[in-house]
This record gives sequence, structure tokens and C-alpha cells, in this order.
Amino acid sequence: IRGSDVDAGLHYLARMLAGGEDPRFIARRLIVLASEDIGMAAPSVLQTCVAAAQAVQLIGLPEGRITLAHAVIACATAPKSNAVIAAIGKAQSDVTAGKGGAVPFHLRDAHYAGAKALGHGQGYLYAHDHPHGGAAQQYLPDDLADARYYEPTSHGHEAAIAERLTTVPGIEHVAYARILPLSGNEMVMGALGTEATPEPVRYAATNVVSDDYFETLQIALRGESFSTAHAAGAAPVAIVNAALAQALFGDASAIGQVVPYDGVDGGSLRIIGVAADSKYSRLDEHGKPFLYLPARQRDLAQYSLLLTSALSKAEIERHVREAFVAVDAQLPRPPVHALADTVALNLLPQRIASGVAGVLGALGLLLAGIGTYGLVAYFVASRTREIGVRLSMGATPQRIERDVLGRGLRLGAIGLGLGLVLAAMAAMAASGLVFGLVAGDSIAFVGALLVLTLALLAASWFPARRAARISPMTALRHE
Repeated sequence: IRGSDVDAGLHYLARMLAGGEDPRFIARRLIVLASEDIGMAAPSVLQTCVAAAQAVQLIGLPEGRITLAHAVIACATAPKSNAVIAAIGKAQSDVTAGKGGAVPFHLRDAHYAGAKALGHGQGYLYAHDHPHGGAAQQYLPDDLADARYYEPTSHGHEAAIAERLTTVPGIEHVAYARILPLSGNEMVMGALGTEATPEPVRYAATNVVSDDYFETLQIALRGESFSTAHAAGAAPVAIVNAALAQALFGDASAIGQVVPYDGVDGGSLRIIGVAADSKYSRLDEHGKPFLYLPARQRDLAQYSLLLTSALSKAEIERHVREAFVAVDAQLPRPPVHALADTVALNLLPQRIASGVAGVLGALGLLLAGIGTYGLVAYFVASRTREIGVRLSMGATPQRIERDVLGRGLRLGAIGLGLGLVLAAMAAMAASGLVFGLVAGDSIAFVGALLVLTLALLAASWFPARRAARISPMTALRHE
């Protein structure tokens, strides 16, 4: 089974059963094998083996042989990794050797009387308060501070599923990553640089991606992309974005540089490429330092598949479902979403805010129009006698109408001028908060100016029209 020979596994299962071996013992050995030789390369196999052991306990032989064969086939055909047993073996060796001193003071319980006086809990960082959701602090004892036990392999479902999807006609590119772009999630896997490195760079957000990630998402890349040359056991490599390259090396080329990084064996990474700055967790990001690590050098217990295709969503869902079944029928079927839907969800708060602002703006325009109408109408009412005198002395109704309109427009022009200045200042302040907002958007300003001018004309026209229709005799009798 460890050598992935399913037929030999079934043969020796049959021989053990024929020789009278207790089927419960065989089931227990399969459970151990699922963690020892498969582990995180195919986590669901452990569930299969546990279920087989329970089934054997319930039904016994001879039917139990079918359940055991099921578990044997699952184990033999699964990708293999001994990273789990190797990890616990290293940890136990250190404990057996007497390594592992006192628990660091900042991790000790500080909730009982006198604990704080002993220094317990001082300097403790609560992970969920950290900007990236992971507190970078020492957890192991001092003499094991640099120990690393779990060494993931490059085996597992990720490559198999992605490889199957690349053979589907109509699917152009397939990649996978630990963090889905624009999902709002972030991850930090180690400290980058030295203690003197500024924190936004030292704890740069990180994603673990497959070889075709940049081509799939059409992210421009200078230098080298990840490939089969960067498998588990090879020298650790990374790709940085332009913002991180600038922060680390200034105007010098980042490609080929080696930087300290405590998230890998050897404590350093060689940079093989520089990717263009992109949007990672939110659309309002600007120049955010970002680090990419190769999936081949890290097993992913959870990941997102990314693909580009001209196929319909229903067809893509069918092909994805078939690929998962072909690799492991026990895998849960993942939901399929268009990246445009993710972007729309990311923009939802801004769209709600802009909708509310639009409604408030329309109400403000209505109130401004009513106010302008009221002021101009009051002017006409208070000057009715004067208007009558002018009409009786030969002024034309058109002249009266133009004068009233001009007064209303002059009144509104002051408000328009002040409003444009304040609007420009507000746009500059909000341009960094709202995705896609351009502070100097001439089309928006000209459009707003036209709408406000038309509203001002409409509000002034009705009183002006009424003034032009005043009868001189009626106006002269007006008190």
C-alpha cells in the first residue's frame, strides 16, 4: 500500500484474512497507515479508514472484507506523504533529548491572583487583533525557538485536479492558490527581512500559488515563474510584487536576490520574479507589499481553484464536479463562482453607500430647487408694483422675464461656485477611500454643473413667467 500497488495490497489483504487475522487489527493498521503514509496529501482517506473500522466492528466477516478492500484501495491509490509522522517524530526526539525549557512568560496564564506580578502574560499578542490574523511571536521554548517540525511535501489533490481540468476543451488556464483573490482574507507565513525591516514589509501578506497562477489571472511578471524545478526539497524561492521589490531593494533589481525569511528551511528565499502590483484582498489597496510562495514547496490543506474559460457556468460546474470525482469521490464538491461576482461582492458596501448618497443628493437637489423657487417668487411678489410701473412705461414682458431669470441665475451662481470648490475638496478626500473614484473627473463635474443649472433655470423660470404676465393696472393697485 505504501508503494501504491493496489493489486498487491488486495492480495495481501486476502492472504491475511485467509490466514485468520483479526479484521479489526487490519482495520486499525489501515487507520495508522492513513496518517503515517498519506497524511495531508489526502486527508479524507483517514475518514475512509475510520469508517471501515467501524463498519467491520458492526458487520464482521465475511461482508467486512468488502469494507476492508474499500479502505485498502483508497490508501493504495492516494498520494503519499510521510510529513505527519516525520513531524511528530522530530518533536518527540527533541522532547526525549531533554530539549524544551519553560513556556515563554507571555504565553503563561495571567488570570489568577499574583500571575501578573510574576510577569505572566506580559507582551502577549492576541492573534485576532493582529493586522493579518496571525500574531508573530515566540511560541516554542527558547531553546527550540527556531525548530521546524512539519515539512509539507508537494503531493496531494491540488495538482491532480488542476491537471485534469487543463484537458477539458474550452478551459484555457487552470491554477490554484491558498487565498482567493479579493476574498478579503490575508495570510502571513513568516517574517521577511531583518529586525530593522519596517513591519508592513517584514510581515508582508502572502499567498501560496501554483505554477500557472500569474498566467491564469493575467498578472504581468518579470523574471521566472514557478515550475517543476521548484518542487519540495529544492532551494526555497519566491516571487514578490513590485511594491515589495521597491521596499526591499529600491531601484536595484530584485531578481536573484536572497532575503532572510523564517518561514522556510534555511531561513532565506531566492527571488526569481517580480509580479505587477495587483488587488489582493480588497479593491481599495494601493502599493501593498505582497509575497508569493510556490505550492510545490508547500502542501495545501485548503485551496481555491482558478480557471479561465469561455464555457457557461453550468458547464464549468459539471467539469469541476467530474474532476473531483475522478480524483477522489469522497471530496466535497466546491461551489463555483465567477470572479466578477467576487468583485461585485467586494464593491457591495461602496455601492450601497453610493446609492444612499445618490438618494440624498436627489433630495438635496429638490430642496435647492424649492428654495430657489421660493426666493425668486418672493422677489417677484415684493416687486410687483415696481414691475407694473416698468410695464406701464414701456418695458416688454420678455425684458421683465429676462431680468427675473437673471436674478435667479446670479443667486444660484454663487452657490454653484462654492459647491464646485467644496465638491472638488470632498472628491480629493474620498478618492483614496472609494475604488474607481477620480478626484478630477471632468465629466462628473460638467454633468453635475449642467444638472444644477437646469434645476436653477426651472426654479427661476416659473416666477419669471408669472412676473411677465402681470397686468400693469393690477400691479399698480398692489399694496
